[in-house]
Amino acid sequence: VGGTPPTTAKFYYPTSVCVDASNTKVYVADGNNHKVWVITGGSVSPYAGTGTPGYSDGTSALTAQLADPKALALDASGNNLYIADFSNNAVRKVNTTGTPAIVTVAGQGPGISGFTGDGVQATATALSSPAGVWVDAAGNLFISDFGNERVRRVDLTGIIRTVAGNGTPGYSGDGGAAPKAQLYDNFGICVDGSDNLYIADRTNNVVRKVTPVLIDSFTESTTTTCQDSCVTFISSSIGTIDTKTWSVSPAGPTIAAPNSDTTTICFPANGSFVVTFTITSGPTTATKSVTVDVSATPHPPITRTGHWDLSVPGTGYGHYQWYSGTTPVPGAVINTFTAPDLGVYSVEVDSNGCNGVSTYTVVSTTAITKANTADKNKYWLTQQGQDNSSVMIWSARPLDAPLAVTMYDATGRAILDEKWNTGSSSIQVKATALAPGLYLIRLTSDNTSEVLKWLKN
Repeated sequence: VGGTPPTTAKFYYPTSVCVDASNTKVYVADGNNHKVWVITGGSVSPYAGTGTPGYSDGTSALTAQLADPKALALDASGNNLYIADFSNNAVRKVNTTGTPAIVTVAGQGPGISGFTGDGVQATATALSSPAGVWVDAAGNLFISDFGNERVRRVDLTGIIRTVAGNGTPGYSGDGGAAPKAQLYDNFGICVDGSDNLYIADRTNNVVRKVTPVLIDSFTESTTTTCQDSCVTFISSSIGTIDTKTWSVSPAGPTIAAPNSDTTTICFPANGSFVVTFTITSGPTTATKSVTVDVSATPHPPITRTGHWDLSVPGTGYGHYQWYSGTTPVPGAVINTFTAPDLGVYSVEVDSNGCNGVSTYTVVSTTAITKANTADKNKYWLTQQGQDNSSVMIWSARPLDAPLAVTMYDATGRAILDEKWNTGSSSIQVKATALAPGLYLIRLTSDNTSEVLKWLKN
């Protein structure tokens, strides 16, 4: 009865109270009386519900019917009171200013219970015995959907979505995505000032906390790679995300798209690197990290052991393949190699699953002495012309046999042939048409082979 002193009022299974911001009104959900009461000015008065269980909407709150109201919540303005109308499978709203009127804001009323989906208007989907309600500072309505083993959220546009619980009663999912976790008879709920949701998980005998943002998945193409290689990382998040940032420690690797869900990180050096993805939502931060172990790319030293012989260390590598230029040499798969001519040669090796290449340019050979002659032919170069357009080749003494003079470019391609006649101690090689670069000049006869290097500016 209106005006009853609080100490003499009779309630029947009250399950929830809330207080307005002015601390002058206390609202009470009186479950088995099917009413909501308001305590103000030292008296208790009916606020919503007739006391007869049932369901009516769009009318005065005092003449409307409720059925076992379980929980109450006021919004930030204090102008709207939300009621978890348990047995009506609905959440009702009553304005607190003017004449209180009641309207359903979630669920479809008695006789329509269960889970009929998310992503629709909250009044177009079913609830199952809602046992808790809360309104956050932004005005989002949270509903403890007891019978559906879920917590739902209704946003400012009226769309409802599950924020915790997968609908199957049980206990699982801590540390993971809240909509994939199991709840069991979730009852009371509240949201703190940092938008963390707390759930009284009744039959599991625990209180669960749901952060407003979560890195739902975090995958990488590999956690072991090679120096100078790149790794792709993909993350997906739940919640309203303000910022996304990829980082690497120690610094050095390059990060493509550092503020996206997907990124590619390239590692120019070997070592262990911690890759971290960070998201923020207001004051809340969530991170996930993974360690990537980067093995050094092998670059074995190439040693020249003879006129045309090259070698690399014979241990520590899984395989060898020698190349002439960019073409693999068939059968050249051991640590030694005999170059067939001047040019650029390389060897590819494997170490710890990483392939590396070392390169060697054959630009000089040791002179072969004349048969039965104690002294050696000595040759050297000088350039002529201010434009460095020709080169002079000199001999320490006049030739006693003609020499073939062949010039090669850096790829080993023969580009010029001359003949150095007997009795001469020098020859001029014209090179006007040649581009600046490194050239090799080979002098050959039946008993002589010499290679000289010329750098044309």
